[in-house]
Amino acid sequence: KNGILCGAIVEDHKVHEGNMYRSFEGEADRSHHGAAPDKLYSAAYNMRTQISKGAQESARLANLSGYVEMNLSQVGKDDKRTRVGYKDLMKKQAFDVIDHLSANCDFHGTVNERAKELFAGWRNMKEHVHQKNAIICSCIIAAYRTIATEEFKIREARRREMAVKKIVQCCTRCRTTDPNMFVANVARSTGAVINNGGIQQTTQVINCRKQTVLGVHCGGIVKRVEVLEYPSDDMLISSKDALHPFPCKHCNTRFNAVRSRDMHEKDCLKRISMGSKVIFKGTSSATYMVLEILEGDEVRLINLDTGSEQAESTHLDKLELVEPVQLEQNHSNVSRKNGLGIDSEKPVSMWSISECSLWLRSIVKSKRAIGDDNVMPRHVEAICSELMKVTEANGTQSGDKLKRKRVRTAGQILQTWNLQKYTDILEGNCVAAKVFHQEIGKKRTAKLLKEQSDIEKKHASERRAQLV
Repeated sequence: KNGILCGAIVEDHKVHEGNMYRSFEGEADRSHHGAAPDKLYSAAYNMRTQISKGAQESARLANLSGYVEMNLSQVGKDDKRTRVGYKDLMKKQAFDVIDHLSANCDFHGTVNERAKELFAGWRNMKEHVHQKNAIICSCIIAAYRTIATEEFKIREARRREMAVKKIVQCCTRCRTTDPNMFVANVARSTGAVINNGGIQQTTQVINCRKQTVLGVHCGGIVKRVEVLEYPSDDMLISSKDALHPFPCKHCNTRFNAVRSRDMHEKDCLKRISMGSKVIFKGTSSATYMVLEILEGDEVRLINLDTGSEQAESTHLDKLELVEPVQLEQNHSNVSRKNGLGIDSEKPVSMWSISECSLWLRSIVKSKRAIGDDNVMPRHVEAICSELMKVTEANGTQSGDKLKRKRVRTAGQILQTWNLQKYTDILEGNCVAAKVFHQEIGKKRTAKLLKEQSDIEKKHASERRAQLV
């Protein structure tokens, strides 16, 4: 005040500011002081002399020093109490167990510290501690519950601070605020008839029509009230000491350790990977499958309804994973047939000639939609006629030949033909032959990706079973 300093000493120096000298590998440590005192141990433990057990003489001196410090609290006393050094030794052993359990169970660091404080206080208070492991587990459980309660109180206080006052219509009887349940009745008189210049004053009453448990309407009067609108949990800013500060980027499930989050993200059911069936966010008309994951979270997609590949890559943020239940609802009938009339779950190797014809015609239709006239309906007819000849030739085989050579389906034959075979069938049209050969190659790739995805899901379930 008035330019004169207070002069009070706020802090002279810290008790411990780290090692006196820097120590390097292969060099002797020149520091002559120990670590900072730990409040969970006794003063004798923090002020003890540490002697390294290198040579034989130093080991003997260290054992003698440990014996003296262990019995130091009972020197000159006749009462039979538990030695302070023994309590410190049990604390050290218990703290190692707590660290081990916290690491394996992925507990938050605050839970670990609180459990140590609880055990240290219990050990200081009790002369005899039985069932040490049970007490350690009890301390961890109590620490977790205590911190969870504190975190809940902090989150609720923050939610009340961020609450916004809002005027809404509310039923005075059932307290519902759904406007669809409110019905305005015919205008009624507000009591005795009041003539004001020959005009009767009336008011309009709004009643609640919500159905109760007994099957009748509520009938309560609806009034405008002031309520608090609380934010959701996602809008609340989590503190640094939150029990679950690490969310999964796929399903937003929160974890209290990075290792648990990373292990969950690898096996997350909502993770988009190769072979996953996805749709664009906000639409459910077409279902796609991920062919390849590129750099920068870009993916290549193939339309499962038309069998054509997307021309440009798509970012993962624009896609949404399709659940099995949603996938069944997207199809028109129980057999899960797509827009081509082909069962979407039926593999290509089981296709008949008619199903191959439908799929080939869809390729012609999709190519013509983008202005590509290299493939024609006559090309489909030529391929189908060749398939019919081959299947009939296989069906007419008899005797030992039929036993030695398995009869192939139209879909299997379509996959075994190479580019030269398609060119011969289409009378030398290399462009059209290349288009059909590439499309059937995409079908084979999709099959391999699906098999790979099934194997990954199986391995993920086995890993989860091992963790449990």
